[in-house]
Amino acid sequence: MESIKRSVMMLKSDNGTLKDLKHAAVLKLQSLNNGLFIDLTVPSQPADSCALYLFDSEGNDHFAGDIKDGRLNTELSGMPLDSVRGAAVADTRSMAFLLKSSGQNWQEITAHFKLKHVLPKTENKIPIEPLKIEEPPPLADKQPEQREQPAQPRVCDSCPHVIRQDKINPFPYAFPNSEWVKISYPGPTGWWHYISGKIYSGSTVVAKVLGVPGEYGMAPPIWLEGFGTYMRSAAADANGYWLMFQDAETGEVLDMGLSPRDG
Repeated sequence: MESIKRSVMMLKSDNGTLKDLKHAAVLKLQSLNNGLFIDLTVPSQPADSCALYLFDSEGNDHFAGDIKDGRLNTELSGMPLDSVRGAAVADTRSMAFLLKSSGQNWQEITAHFKLKHVLPKTENKIPIEPLKIEEPPPLADKQPEQREQPAQPRVCDSCPHVIRQDKINPFPYAFPNSEWVKISYPGPTGWWHYISGKIYSGSTVVAKVLGVPGEYGMAPPIWLEGFGTYMRSAAADANGYWLMFQDAETGEVLDMGLSPRDG
């Protein structure tokens, strides 16, 4: 008979410590045949509306449930206990992390979490018309054996949930030794995108970059914490991007010595 596996995590705010248990959430996890049993207690719930998210080894988030009156008791299928690497309580209105477990690269996780959950809710996008597949004209005047078969659409055109990745070069003068990828994904009003880059020194990657399209302002939008540099783009996809630079090894947010207004 397989033994029952259990785990306990303490979730705290950035300003809190594990010694201050009054403000730390206690998360208990127990393995089930097809997933997890979750028992969360938040002594002082920090927001009127918040939820628990679990994170796997790749930094991907898994919604566990909404927290009511400081408690959450639920089951989560499809996620084994061994795959859980961290947990966080998020404000479901701003999607900001209020309480977090220790031992994770929360700067990188936060950036990807906001790109996934916060940006699609905003209107600070450059909308692109959704793809349309034209219907072939009627062929009633032809004999059945003479009718031409309509061309089959490409897979990426016929499947609206496919995420596209295309190589681009948005900053050829600022970063001549770099690689960039444009990641496009479908949203409510069309295709949206962000960019991901690697900056090299010789053959070594020294920095990783995330970029979100937008217009210049004196400061980045409040949901883009850490995206402190705005640079105009040579690509036609956007006028410019708010950028966040991270150390390639540690994930620490870097100051690249660029003007925060325009590189």
